[in-house]
Amino acid sequence: MLAAALAWFVLATPQQPRFVLAPGSPVVVNLEVGRPELLDFDRDSDLDVVLAGGGDDHNGHAGFVLVLCNDGTGRLAAEAIRHPIPASARKLAVGDLDGDGYHDIVVADHDSYDVIALHNDGGKGLVPFAGSPFQSLRGSRPHTHDVVLADLDGDTRLDALTSNVADCAIAVLRGDGKGGFTEAAGSPFVTPWRHPYDALALGDFDRDGHTDVASPMLRDACIGWLPGDGKGALRLHPSRSVRVAERPGYLVAGDLDRDSDLDLVASHDDSGVIDILTNDGKGGFAVRSFDVGSARWGLALGDLDGDGDLDLAAGAQAGNVVVLLRGDGKGGFAELQRLEAGKAASYVVIGDLDGDLRLDVVVTCCDRGETWVYVQPQTTIAHPRTSPRH
Repeated sequence: MLAAALAWFVLATPQQPRFVLAPGSPVVVNLEVGRPELLDFDRDSDLDVVLAGGGDDHNGHAGFVLVLCNDGTGRLAAEAIRHPIPASARKLAVGDLDGDGYHDIVVADHDSYDVIALHNDGGKGLVPFAGSPFQSLRGSRPHTHDVVLADLDGDTRLDALTSNVADCAIAVLRGDGKGGFTEAAGSPFVTPWRHPYDALALGDFDRDGHTDVASPMLRDACIGWLPGDGKGALRLHPSRSVRVAERPGYLVAGDLDRDSDLDLVASHDDSGVIDILTNDGKGGFAVRSFDVGSARWGLALGDLDGDGDLDLAAGAQAGNVVVLLRGDGKGGFAELQRLEAGKAASYVVIGDLDGDLRLDVVVTCCDRGETWVYVQPQTTIAHPRTSPRH
């Protein structure tokens, strides 16, 4: 009995993870793609990768949503499930919009106010929901950077939020539970700051029980956040911002110091500075920064080494190296490993793609749509932890 207990302890003790390429990586789709998302598209218990991208795929089509199905080892199918979308669409979000148990997909068109809602046809394909596309707002300067899903009004139905850069606004669309969306009262919510950029981070930052939204404000060098009122609206407070380094571009939320408050991490599009924003539990943030050398972009948080602390993956702004950083549970980070991928390895996502209960890293390279999956070899077994949304 003691020997068995000791054996379990050895296996469960966190170790130094090292990541290697999964079989079949990278998969190249020859489209300019945006941030990947993970979902079990066909309900086979394996996480698949979904992308939105545009450009010349040599078949005469401008843009697609692509689902790269996973065989359970981290190997992604070279032939994707495809659905046509506008060529400028890059950002998407996944969630069950109609309660049928399958993850659906919403896509934001960069060059319009369109939000496209696609029904998952039982893991076989994608079909637009009735009424799609939906207008996130009415304006004359469309420039949409992100779309996320959350239940803002507590009715158990997913709502959609978009960041509209030229309008300096966050738009909210209330979901009807059937894949349809309508503008929330008061939407769009024009921010006191300029240029809400490439990522929206969701969470209850002031611990009032309501979902809030934060965004990098590129032209004002700050992170601004808008408290939710629990009824589908966002409240505008000019004081709800914190100064960071110039040109913040990407943002992710997670509890970095184990105090149950959601903290924030920001990257910048022209420097290697990474800002750590530590939450005081009331939505006040203290900032400290460090520099990883070259400019970083997309961020993801997850417990990569099984020690219970959140670690960080940071994509490259234009280069080919993704930096993995180990969290110390106090909001500090130290370099863990550098992963080489293709050109413009900008976006990262973390999840268990090979079913070993350890977190893996997925990297997408914008220019050619290369998707690289990095897994942990069986020699580095760590106690599993759940990855938060990134």
